[in-house]
Amino acid sequence: MSADQLDKRQIAVATIAVTSVIAVCFVVLELLVRTFIFDPGLSYIRTPGWSMLVKTNGQLPHVEGDHRIIINSQGFRGDLPPSDAAPHIAVIGGSTVEDWVLSEDETWSKQLQEDLRKCAPTAWASNLGKSGTNARHHLIQLPETEAYMQHYDYIVVLMGLNDFLFDFRIHHPFELPENWWIDQALMSQGGSEGSLASVALAKRLISGIFAPSSGEQVSDFGAYMEYLWEAYRNVNDDQWVDTLPDASEHLATYRQTIRSLKQYADENGTKIVFVTQPYAWSDDMDETVRRQIYAGFIGSDITSPDTKWYTPDALRRGLDAYNETLLDECESGNLMCVDAAQTMTGRAEFYYDDFHFSERGADHIAQRVSELLTQDIKNECR
Repeated sequence: MSADQLDKRQIAVATIAVTSVIAVCFVVLELLVRTFIFDPGLSYIRTPGWSMLVKTNGQLPHVEGDHRIIINSQGFRGDLPPSDAAPHIAVIGGSTVEDWVLSEDETWSKQLQEDLRKCAPTAWASNLGKSGTNARHHLIQLPETEAYMQHYDYIVVLMGLNDFLFDFRIHHPFELPENWWIDQALMSQGGSEGSLASVALAKRLISGIFAPSSGEQVSDFGAYMEYLWEAYRNVNDDQWVDTLPDASEHLATYRQTIRSLKQYADENGTKIVFVTQPYAWSDDMDETVRRQIYAGFIGSDITSPDTKWYTPDALRRGLDAYNETLLDECESGNLMCVDAAQTMTGRAEFYYDDFHFSERGADHIAQRVSELLTQDIKNECR
């Protein structure tokens, strides 16, 4: 073999060796990213790795302090459940589960977890709340999480508010964008960032480094609430609506959704607990309470003088109808149910607006749910 042939053979062997090492490193990197960061082939309620600093700006009643929301590798805020979590409880709902303005330890899902640990030391509650989602979205979200989350022993659903708001287009557009249902249910959808986790991660890093808006995302939530309150104060008398349209069809859909959630839980060997939605509205709201509410605008244009607004009384009647439908279904179907609305409605200190919880409100609803769950797992608590 000539020297020239030997050199070419050595170069070929070296090239194969280097290529093999690179391929192995890429495979290892891909596995590490999929295991510990995210899998781009899966769908997540919130995008893994996403974070935001939430600032209350000192403007929210019954809420103090700023905090940082960090989404873990399974697409929800807080730590991941340990492998020995038992029971594992999925707490799902809209913004009244997500508890956006509360720090992680103040959320009612975390307070539920800590209360349950008095009798079940390894209890774990995962906060699957996402703003704007209703019970029909949960039927999309829950099956998607099965691909990567530990089996749920319980699903706790706080429902009714967003179903009501959506059905009557309160705070919702009249015409839904294309793919609204799936886009609202899942912040990150399988395949949307390609098939390779390492490549998707590289794109995120490059975007974060070179994008003009790079840096931590910040939510000046107190300022946003002041915007909503100001709009509410400027509503004219001719904009108020005190009568809701007939809700029969909507309530029939809601009832069927309750049954579908129960069926899903049964098919997956999971117990499900339904929770009614409480609110701050009451017959005797004083001026202090009226200054913290804003809800009721129909459609999505909050500032237009042509926008109609449902009165607090109309909102009460509407949400009560959804709560009553849930309670009726719980009774007739012998379902596990917590009537949080019974003990929390009208107590303004439990909220920072119409229906989102203060820390005190989060603590109260956590205790109510904990009482039922503790009774159900009492054999493990002895």
